[in-house]
Amino acid sequence: MVRSNPIAVNPAFTGVDPGYRVGISYRNQWTNLPNASLPGSFGRGSVFVDGRHSFGNAPNFEWGWGGMVSSQAKGEVFYKENRFLGSASLIYKG
Repeated sequence: MVRSNPIAVNPAFTGVDPGYRVGISYRNQWTNLPNASLPGSFGRGSVFVDGRHSFGNAPNFEWGWGGMVSSQAKGEVFYKENRFLGSASLIYKG
């Protein structure tokens, strides 16, 4: 899970890898579970992007930026939730 969508697991992973990252994840579970105590299913999809850049004239510092958009639907009554996340980080390469 951490490598498939690191920003969803912990926003502090923003800009950890040099360069740019783009990822898409999708999950759909409990679609045909017989005798379920909570009827319905759970589905989630998300897209994330992040990057890492040098920090001006400071050679020991870099900065990272990132964003994620996700949507999930739960249950038989179709509860839907959309989320938008923006994150930034400062990396010290001492």
